[in-house]
Amino acid sequence: MNSQKEYQKSELVSLGAIVICALFSAILITSASAQTTTYNYTGNPYVTLQIASPTLCPLNGSFTTAQPIPPNLSGTQILNVTSYTFNDCVSTLSSANAAAGVFDIQTDNSGRIIAWFVDIYCLSTFPQSCLSQAEVPIFPSSSCLIHYSYTSTSAIWESNHNWENNGANVDNIHYDDCADLAYAGTWTTANSCPQVSVAPYAGGNNSQNGRPTAMIADFSPTTQNGDPVSLTDAASACGYAGFNWQQSIDYWPPPSTPTNCFVSPSPCLEAALNPTTVLSAPPAFPDPPAGGYTYNSVTDVFYQAFPFYYDPTLVPTGCAESINDTCITPITSNDGNVLNFFDSPRYPLLTAGGYMGLTTSLVGVLSNGTAGPALYTWSWITTYNGTTGGAETASYQPVDGSGTGGVTITSINGVQQNPPSATCAPTPTTLWPPNGKTVPVTVSGTIVAGTQTLISATYAVIDSYGQDQPSGVITLAAGGKYSFAVPLIASRNGNDINGRTYSIVVRANDAIGNVGTCSAIVTVPHDQGNN
Repeated sequence: MNSQKEYQKSELVSLGAIVICALFSAILITSASAQTTTYNYTGNPYVTLQIASPTLCPLNGSFTTAQPIPPNLSGTQILNVTSYTFNDCVSTLSSANAAAGVFDIQTDNSGRIIAWFVDIYCLSTFPQSCLSQAEVPIFPSSSCLIHYSYTSTSAIWESNHNWENNGANVDNIHYDDCADLAYAGTWTTANSCPQVSVAPYAGGNNSQNGRPTAMIADFSPTTQNGDPVSLTDAASACGYAGFNWQQSIDYWPPPSTPTNCFVSPSPCLEAALNPTTVLSAPPAFPDPPAGGYTYNSVTDVFYQAFPFYYDPTLVPTGCAESINDTCITPITSNDGNVLNFFDSPRYPLLTAGGYMGLTTSLVGVLSNGTAGPALYTWSWITTYNGTTGGAETASYQPVDGSGTGGVTITSINGVQQNPPSATCAPTPTTLWPPNGKTVPVTVSGTIVAGTQTLISATYAVIDSYGQDQPSGVITLAAGGKYSFAVPLIASRNGNDINGRTYSIVVRANDAIGNVGTCSAIVTVPHDQGNN
């Protein structure tokens, strides 16, 4: 790495322009398929020109890599660049006329270029001129080819640039603000591998305590303009034979009494290829395992799915969610543009405080039928105990909501997801006398968003008699504080020694379906001695 390049970078930092961290608007998201990828940069118009060059135009260029740039790079120098070219209407710097180039790239978790520093320079020695070589630092507010001249007599249109003499007879031309950009440029790719955008969501039927019981997701590839792309075209553009899901069960506690598993329906998980062994995790195991589970029939999309979540041969026509043998959500949408995912596990033998932990990923299917690297990954847990059906109920059948607990997404692409939190307190806590009159009960507390934006805040009353169960929307004040009144009937059966219980469930939902809940308990006792 030559001294001119080192000087240039050090000066950029001294000017407060930390090039590796300069953020750019970019719309490229690539998948990690094994294919050559060309990244094209289109500059935007300049606001002002600070050099005497009427032919200067916004910077445009491209570089090609042997494989797509991976996600989560943090200003890393990529070494698989096979060619490059940049032009500002004054000169063109390319792998054909420059001796070397450095490409420092920063990407997000989907492979989108969000910062970059392209450094093209020559290795010529003094006094040979290097007019056709340049550094190309790109900033949010400026953009130009920065030419090097090893002697002052070789300068052409750079004569209005700032100069720095490094001694002897070597004049190093450098200029950091040759023009101001109206806004940053954009990236596209020649192969048009579409945007990887997955929408995981905790949803499905609610359990008895108001929590979602299913994990739902869809993959809808789009063009850089947001237009839908068919799954077939997207796979072809990204170098895949198709797309599918993969899932692992990372935590599944063993039953307290294993002998309870070998009944019908079984509340436990057993692999069809080893039906006498109850599955538990850790260690993690694929979901489904090879050959499926004991409850899978040969027509299930999980029977021969391994190593994927869905059998690849059934992805085009199979069913992700079914009710009473009627498919309500196909794996692939009817228009061929959406890949759906559905899972609704339940575990009747789940102990209090227990949970099941899973990790799900979107993957590309390679030409040899194996899975490519994960393109999008999220982890989630479920505490749903499901008092009917047991673990052997197929995953594509929604639960009936008979149990308690539910699904929470815990991380997306390695980023922790915290659900909303809620507190609640009722006034009064006891309704007396039981004269059948309606009493307004005030519930107050605080709801605070977690990682994601709050979408809704609601309440619902669960009456132990199943008679008086109002519900409604909660309006939040500053700091997430709230207060609302709900009318409850002060009555109970005279022979009910336990009295009547109202559970006022406060529920906060965020953008990915994560839920924060609390319950305010109000009772109508049998007598004042039980108050």
